[in-house]
Amino acid sequence: MPTSRPRYAVTETDELKLVLDRLERQWPGESRSRLLLRVVETGVDALRESNADVLARRRREVREGARMMPAGIYPEDWREQLHNEWPE
Repeated sequence: MPTSRPRYAVTETDELKLVLDRLERQWPGESRSRLLLRVVETGVDALRESNADVLARRRREVREGARMMPAGIYPEDWREQLHNEWPE
């Protein structure tokens, strides 16, 4: 099929063959190339979830760290003071 997009060649190694054989049982009737696309899509979804988990953990840690800061560590007008330090 003509396309202007890049194509990728993948050699079926013994390990890839085992994976594709297993995936054929999970998604019967799918071509092996479609099974490869499913693996890529599943991997992308897993990375997104992992990244979302990392982001949620970091936000939680920042909130917890902020609670540990002593009250009154910054003056009430700290934003104005910070702004005044920078020339326009």
